[in-house]
Order: sequence, then structure tokens, then C-alpha cells
Amino acid sequence: MSQKRQATEAPEGDMPAGKRQVTMQNAMSPPAASFAPIGHNDPLNPGPYNRMRPVASANEIAASVNRMTPDDIARDRRIQQAKLAEQRVRAQQAHDTEKAREQEIYIAATAAALKREQDDARREFLRKDPSANYRHILEVYALSPLDPKKDEYPNRYLTGLLANRVMPMDLDCDLALAIVYAKDHWDYFGQWPKDIERFAGYERERKEKAAKDRA
Repeated sequence: MSQKRQATEAPEGDMPAGKRQVTMQNAMSPPAASFAPIGHNDPLNPGPYNRMRPVASANEIAASVNRMTPDDIARDRRIQQAKLAEQRVRAQQAHDTEKAREQEIYIAATAAALKREQDDARREFLRKDPSANYRHILEVYALSPLDPKKDEYPNRYLTGLLANRVMPMDLDCDLALAIVYAKDHWDYFGQWPKDIERFAGYERERKEKAAKDRA
């Protein structure tokens, strides 16, 4: 056993000539190229014994770049510039969209605040007006909604007054004339529909008199 160990650890001078030549050839041979595994479904390497392919080294990549012509470089630069321009356009569009959304929110909030102020002022005015229930009851209900859960319902007598009726589209019809007169004379408590014709006549007479006075 000691003889086998000595034979294995023998110096190079004691090796046979053929073995020394093989050892020197292995030491002087260039390093093997790096390989990366190839998937089983690689169409370029379908064979069962070809599962490795070389990986390009840094020098090979640099060489491929150096082989690019000026036209290739210019084309790549144009492609990169186009991508950057597209990114800038998308970023600007997103910025503009966000600004427009913020502006819409601001406008809506401002309009809502103004509407609340106007409603509060009108509500306070109607609260102090003794005739509000007799000629503005629909507006009173709109500004101060009734709650059926608290047994709050519209007053049928008040909603039946001519002065509290909804104005029709035709401002020259009997109902429109009667409503105008009833609002100006709410203390007559004209009823709908029985007083429409009478109040419409009053309003026509008032208009004729006003026209004669202006003449």
C-alpha cells in the first residue's frame, strides 16, 4: 500500500514520457467555453445529447456592438428616442387627466358650497316671511324636506292654494295668469281649481290697466 502511494505521488521526472505529454497538453489547452442549459422544447437543439449551448461572453457582446454600422446605430437611436417621446406623451396625458379631474372636483365643490349658502339665505328669508306658507310652500318643502318617519306630510290645504301651484309652460294660459295674481294677492287665498277663471280675469284686467297707464 505504501508503494502505491509513492507511485501516485511520484514527481514529474519519474512519470513515463507518454503520461507527461498528456498532462502538459491538458495544462496548455484553452479553457472550455461556458455553457447554459437548454430546455427540452428547444426547436434548435432537439437531440437528447445536445442540452447545453454556449453563453456569449462580454468580449463577444462588445464585438457584436462594434460590428454595428452607423446606420444601425442611428436606427437604434431613433427607436430609443421614439420610445422616450412616447413615454413623455403618456406622462403628460396622465398629468393633464389628473389636473382636469382635480379641476372638476374643485368646481363641483365650489358650486355645492355656493348652493348651500344660497339655500341657507333663502331658508332664513322664508322663515321670516309670514306669507311663505301661502305662496312658497313648495319651495319651503324643498329647502326643508318633510320626514314621513316623523309623520310629516305636505299640507293639502296649502298645496291646494293657487299661489302654491306649479307655473305651467304657457305663461299666457288661464292657470298661469291666475297663479301670478294669486301670488301677488296671497291673502285672498284663491283655491285651485275653482278660482282659476276668476283670478285669471283679475290678472287680465290688471295688465290692461297697466298698459293704459303707460300709454
